[in-house]
Amino acid sequence: MKKLVLIVLACVAGIGAQAQKFNIESALIELQRGNIVDAKNYIDEAAKNESTSNYVKMWYVKGEVYLAMAADETLSKQYPDCGVTALQSFMNCIKIDKEGRRRSYDEADEKMLQAVAPAYNYGINIFQEGSAVIENGDQTGGKAKISQAVDAWNVVLNAYDFDPNRQMETTMNLPKINILQLMADAAIKSGDNDRAFKLFNEVIASDNPVPYAYTRSALLHMELGDTAQALKVIEEGKVKFPDEKDLTTLQLMVYQSQGKEDLLTDKITEALALDPENPTLLANRANLYDNRARAAFDNLKKELEEAYKLSSAVRKEPNMTKKKALQAKVDSANQRVNTILAKIQHLDSLAIADYTKSYEIAPDQFDVVFNLGAVYFNGTLPLVEIANNLPGDANYEKNYAKLKTEWTKLFEEALVWFLKAEELEPDNDSVLQSIQQTYAQLGNQEKSMEYRDKRKQ
Repeated sequence: MKKLVLIVLACVAGIGAQAQKFNIESALIELQRGNIVDAKNYIDEAAKNESTSNYVKMWYVKGEVYLAMAADETLSKQYPDCGVTALQSFMNCIKIDKEGRRRSYDEADEKMLQAVAPAYNYGINIFQEGSAVIENGDQTGGKAKISQAVDAWNVVLNAYDFDPNRQMETTMNLPKINILQLMADAAIKSGDNDRAFKLFNEVIASDNPVPYAYTRSALLHMELGDTAQALKVIEEGKVKFPDEKDLTTLQLMVYQSQGKEDLLTDKITEALALDPENPTLLANRANLYDNRARAAFDNLKKELEEAYKLSSAVRKEPNMTKKKALQAKVDSANQRVNTILAKIQHLDSLAIADYTKSYEIAPDQFDVVFNLGAVYFNGTLPLVEIANNLPGDANYEKNYAKLKTEWTKLFEEALVWFLKAEELEPDNDSVLQSIQQTYAQLGNQEKSMEYRDKRKQ
């Protein structure tokens, strides 16, 4: 009786295997007839059964069916990941086929390559959907979709091992590093920064790294507040890609965030040697010169205060020896004032030159136009400050008149650029206020009041 049971079980197993092989053949027939959905139903049944799960023909036919689905506009929308299934099926077919004595399905190699594009594109589409869902506030739903994209790209990554002739990289123009970078971007979207860095490092360590791996990795370090590590990645990238503008821009951003303005100025100058007509670089360097001039003005005011105190002390000191010593200190302070003033004026001239060139290249830059006016306006402040601290001696009138002539010219230049800025942004209150103040400094009260009224409208 026991033997009879075993025989019956063996017969049932044999019938089951035959049934699944029948499903495979039926799927193939329906596919040839163009009945893709019926073919899918048959092959899915065969794929689920243990008796045919390791059957090379089953995987080949499943790949064929799902590749046909990917090529059908209606079915590819209904089953958007069909390309991924097709790709994985052909890879399974090739793997099992190669384990035999000789290949039975050489054509699976070419079919596999045909499945790469729909699998890759599915990953792109679902990643974009996930990103949009995250942007709309649904972190959980968005991350789930992005995870599906990563799963698809992992299947594509595995396909490189089944492509000995590197057709994916050459004929299809899909380098492996492209997939790694997409997966790194997906990791960033999902908040997995450690994985993103790991993937970018894989690209960087590859035989053919690309600038994006350096720039995006560095930017991520900056977003996380690690400017030192960002700079390290940037400098490594510039060794590989010395002319890459995005790396240069990030390098400048790091130096600026670290407060290394002198070094930043030097780096911009180096970048301009390679790209002399870049209006953004010119404006950035002008801004640095401007900032340094304004910082120097703070030092000028301190020296003027010191000189004023010393001059008062000289007038009050009855002892001639002490008076002479104090006067020497006054002379020294005045010399420092003149040195700082010369520095400010030199920096202003450099800023004006860069801003002007940037404007000539791209005249519609509001910030450049307005900042030009501001440089001229701020250039008057040291002169006014010096005038306010002039000694009331016989040379006072002459010295004051000379300074006034200089600052009047600067106010006139400032007005030219502020009016140009008004043309670009007529309702900008900062512009209107600057014009109002400049007219007031030039003694044109009527125009100053006109712009005061404009600001109230």
